[in-house]
Amino acid sequence: MSIVEMLQFILTLLYIQRVSVVVGFPSGPPTKACASMSPHEGHRKSLVTRQSYPRVPFSLLVNNRTYVPGQHIQVILTGDINFKGFFVQARSMEGDSGVPLGRFINPHVGSKVMSCSLSPTAANAWSHMDKYHKSDTTATWVAPPSNEGNIFFRATVVKEKSIYWENIFSDIVHYTGPIYQPTEPPELEPKNVPCTGGPRLAASITTSMMRVIVALALIILMF
Repeated sequence: MSIVEMLQFILTLLYIQRVSVVVGFPSGPPTKACASMSPHEGHRKSLVTRQSYPRVPFSLLVNNRTYVPGQHIQVILTGDINFKGFFVQARSMEGDSGVPLGRFINPHVGSKVMSCSLSPTAANAWSHMDKYHKSDTTATWVAPPSNEGNIFFRATVVKEKSIYWENIFSDIVHYTGPIYQPTEPPELEPKNVPCTGGPRLAASITTSMMRVIVALALIILMF
């Protein structure tokens, strides 16, 4: 291979790498980003983010600030500017372990649900599924069947490959459902069970005995 061919090969590799960085993840974030929710791979943060946008131009809204097991809550991601990519999960306020809670259904056009756990059908995360601009998007979150305490929604939003925001939070959603409290079994007290029949049964027995005695007496007198 000549030097010219070698240079052309190197330039081709550099071009392919650049294209892969620019393209990023147009169909949604990879599952290895589930815990951190960070778009570091495929995206290079630019200083223009802080300089051009002194405040976060996106809001993560919910239509209810309380929940019970199995409740449906609408989650809305909206912005003052358009965006291409996003990643949303529900996390616990009782100590964020990086594990998403609940599941998402009914994702808006251009978005999808995805699994961030061992179960491929968990649907416990919500993200974009194309590279087109969006001004807002919505999905429905279904609360878990058990008490997970107070929760919040966390989002990462990407405007361009080098312009993105992390740690966008919703209002806290408070758990108001039943709280399981184990109790001691009640002590059973012995009860006096009355004899069935009562005075009427006793009177009936006494009358029958008297008739038998009278009948015997008559038989004796006859002999």
